[in-house]
Amino acid sequence: EGRKADLDLFEKYPEITTHLSIHLLAQHESNNIVTDSTRLEFIRYQSMTQNLYDKFLLLMKNTGSDVFQRQKNYVLLFQCALLTNQQFVKTVFQFIAKRFANEQFIVIESFFNYLTSAQAKLHFQILPDNLESIETIINIAMNHLQDSYRIRSEIRTYGTNLLQCVEYYRNQEAKKIIQEFAWKIIKKYYSCGDFASHVRSIPKSYTETWRQIADFHISDIYPALISESKVSTLNDSLDMFKTKVSYLPQIDSFINSFFTKTLLESEKIQSELQI
Repeated sequence: EGRKADLDLFEKYPEITTHLSIHLLAQHESNNIVTDSTRLEFIRYQSMTQNLYDKFLLLMKNTGSDVFQRQKNYVLLFQCALLTNQQFVKTVFQFIAKRFANEQFIVIESFFNYLTSAQAKLHFQILPDNLESIETIINIAMNHLQDSYRIRSEIRTYGTNLLQCVEYYRNQEAKKIIQEFAWKIIKKYYSCGDFASHVRSIPKSYTETWRQIADFHISDIYPALISESKVSTLNDSLDMFKTKVSYLPQIDSFINSFFTKTLLESEKIQSELQI
């Protein structure tokens, strides 16, 4: 007969979960009064059609007074689209981006957390067609009246996760698009003081990502640290690269330039180093 747990087990096979979801939902309806929230949890395993999409929107409207249910609803809708095809993913992304213009921060943050989750990362192939909607969601979150400190950190994490996802991606055109987008949002919301904490966990094997991280530090982070004479933070960052990567010519070049030019020209840094 099948159990609800089987829906998760066969989640990647909508040809199985669609029929199983319909069957299990019918069983529940014959034995219980099924709430709209429960119905949403079942139909998210079905292949999306226009009729199912319309049903989703109706059920979301019916349950929309509960902010915690809204947190679940957007994810369920997105998961259903992922089961189906890229066109529905695009439709759902656009719908969510539009709705988030008037949504509470915790709902937006919850959906963004899902996008950064391991489950969603498996679907990074759908990103090139939806970058505009994702950026809209990010901008809404950052411009929200409520506190945005956490989301700023999560955006940087999302960006570095994207870089790792596409490190070995064979589609070079899509890879370049995703890398450019990742750096666009990282550079927009990075903080010099704590960016290193977002990249230390990246494995050494992601050599291309580490090269790009080094370039970013040299072009954006290190000049800011030098201008503020934050030598200790600069040193910690350079030590990180020594630990993570055996050799990066741009880092060696920066170190050479720092000692042969920057240090000689900055009395403030000399004082900081007690020279």
